[in-house]
Amino acid sequence: MIVTSLINFYRLSTDFPNYRDSLILPIAEMKINMIEKACSKDIDDNRFIPYIQLHEFEGLLFSSKKGFEQLFPDMAASDRRNLTDIIDQYPNPELINDRPEFAPSVRLKKLIPKYDKPFDGNMIALENGIEVILEKCPRFKNWVETLIQRMTE
Repeated sequence: MIVTSLINFYRLSTDFPNYRDSLILPIAEMKINMIEKACSKDIDDNRFIPYIQLHEFEGLLFSSKKGFEQLFPDMAASDRRNLTDIIDQYPNPELINDRPEFAPSVRLKKLIPKYDKPFDGNMIALENGIEVILEKCPRFKNWVETLIQRMTE
């Protein structure tokens, strides 16, 4: 048995272990690694595999435009171009800017005002396919591979 987490780094609660210490680190991924290690130490159970999503879950959705096209065929041409530009600009969608005005969820709301996070986010991910997401998102891929490896031990 294993237990894991999938928590967005964006607006992560400041009471996470080592959160304040991580603020001195220059790169978000370094901060997350520090916090995950501290969580693992805090829980102190080898069945627990902490995972904090770099920035936010919605970043994973920018792995492909397929899901957006399937769910929102009536998207305005300018929004469709903006979506393509974002996908092209970020070969690794996990790195989409974490500034509040450029967070992946904010970008989605601008592109698709009627975007419903729980429903549409899951549907876009399903349409894009796990293979594409794993191909484009190395940190997420590492977590999934770690889970698979631990389940087969």
